[in-house]
Amino acid sequence: MTASDPSRASRSPFRVQRKSFPPPAGQPAPDLRLGVDGFSYPDIFRPEKLKDLYDLFCRELEAEAPDAWKPYEAYRACQGKGMTPEDVSTVLLAVSPHVSRFVGRLFGVEAELAALADDVKDRSPLWRFKQDFAKKRVLKDGAGKTWTASPADAAAVAVAAISAAAEKADDEELTVARGVHALFEVDETARKAAKAGGATWTDALRRR
Repeated sequence: MTASDPSRASRSPFRVQRKSFPPPAGQPAPDLRLGVDGFSYPDIFRPEKLKDLYDLFCRELEAEAPDAWKPYEAYRACQGKGMTPEDVSTVLLAVSPHVSRFVGRLFGVEAELAALADDVKDRSPLWRFKQDFAKKRVLKDGAGKTWTASPADAAAVAVAAISAAAEKADDEELTVARGVHALFEVDETARKAAKAGGATWTDALRRR
């Protein structure tokens, strides 16, 4: 049997598969106009036009957000050399919202970006739950040792407290996070007030 034997290829366990491209009907039209004047869809595949687009972004950043532009310009000049990782992160985080807005305008998806941002904000209690409660209370040494009743009693108390502190939502995880955060604020204020640590009771906290 030779290497050109067709039966050899048919029996081979190795087969090269190429990822197919979307059908022409599913691709953007070559003359698609982007949301930035002077640029069309094919330009994003041309290095010289991408440079022009980047230069435009930098000019707009300098004009609209000089406080973000100045450290970013310094970062571009040194490419991060001599900067601490924290400094690099600070620069990039300051510029990232401007990049998002520019790309959103470029592709005409500002409304979709705004909807996504609203969804992230709606779920912000989840991030606070992880930072304020899970990290500080659940994952610390000795967590739960002062509770002497049964786990079932703990669950009943938790459900009652969360139900009283937060309005029920369709998302159970979000309801729990909001309730726990509300209770956490009350507990933190009570502990600081008892120690004369500068915290005071507000009407909103008393209602909880």
